[in-house]
Amino acid sequence: MPFTPTGHTFPAARTGRRPTSNQRRTTGGVVDALGVEAQRLIANSVSTRSRRTYQSGILAYKAFCATNHWRQVPASEMGLILFVAFLSRSGRTAQTARVYLAGVRWLHLLHRADISAFRGQRLAAALQGLHRLTAKPATKSRTPITLGQLRRFKEQLFTTTCLADVDKKMLWAAVSLAYFGLLRVSEYTSQGPRKFDPTRTLIRSRVTLREDAVVVHLPESKTDQLRKGADVTAGLTGDDLCPTNAVKDYVRATPRAKMDMPFFFFSAGNFLTPGDINFWLRRFISASTTSHSLRIGGTTAAAEAGAETWQILAGGRWRSNAYQRYIRPSSTAMGRLARMMTSHREPAEHVSRTA
Repeated sequence: MPFTPTGHTFPAARTGRRPTSNQRRTTGGVVDALGVEAQRLIANSVSTRSRRTYQSGILAYKAFCATNHWRQVPASEMGLILFVAFLSRSGRTAQTARVYLAGVRWLHLLHRADISAFRGQRLAAALQGLHRLTAKPATKSRTPITLGQLRRFKEQLFTTTCLADVDKKMLWAAVSLAYFGLLRVSEYTSQGPRKFDPTRTLIRSRVTLREDAVVVHLPESKTDQLRKGADVTAGLTGDDLCPTNAVKDYVRATPRAKMDMPFFFFSAGNFLTPGDINFWLRRFISASTTSHSLRIGGTTAAAEAGAETWQILAGGRWRSNAYQRYIRPSSTAMGRLARMMTSHREPAEHVSRTA
């Protein structure tokens, strides 16, 4: 929904000749209307999700200024540095500080205030210092799911007595589709067991079955701030892990499902949630496995299989090389690298010659 700011106006335009009273009324009205429109455009330069995130930073900044009896806008570079110092003493990380500063900068844009202080070198140095002091060693708590683990998950899922047969097909369809479609958990599950947002949840009418693939339409995702939507295709694999066959089996088992309801749901009526995915993955694979392990595992499997960069970017709907963080090559894959290096023959001109 568009965001309409209030309380912000633009000054009337000035010309070299003094306008008449009628001109002042006409010109002032046009400029005021354009000013309101300009503020509306600036306010909607960020997504609704970003505005909610910025709000936390703006509230913290306003409280900080009120405590020290400082004006909020415009901020000086030293004032921003002290705000970062306050966040550091409060236990905030550098990443949180950057998000808070982005919110404060957006507040300045709404107030038509100078934002040059946000480009200061000392402020950048303070953020870098906070990053070095609070940075933690990288951990791989979300381990990738391998194809072998995916196959074992299916075997244990279909042999358990804790679930109805239709629920087993539902869970397997969701897991296999997430793995081969490189889906985020929020893109195919509901927000709660009894509630869902039709603008975000994968509903049945957005699933298309083809002979050679299953196509799901995502109305929005994390990187789709303009809500253009995206189609995700998971094709036939020709083996027991095939996501297309898994989804088709589930659809055949739920012929009375409503087209405007969540696609994945239990036979008891509850919608599939991220918590459900995490629970069953950890039960049948390992305690360190999460729903994001499916996306990481699928990306890793694609890279190890020799997929082109553009295929991985398009499949996971990444806009940059951020996908590389998701690739966790196995020791076997890295072992093949050494053999590839030794099997490469150097060109003749690169071989040293002896007299």
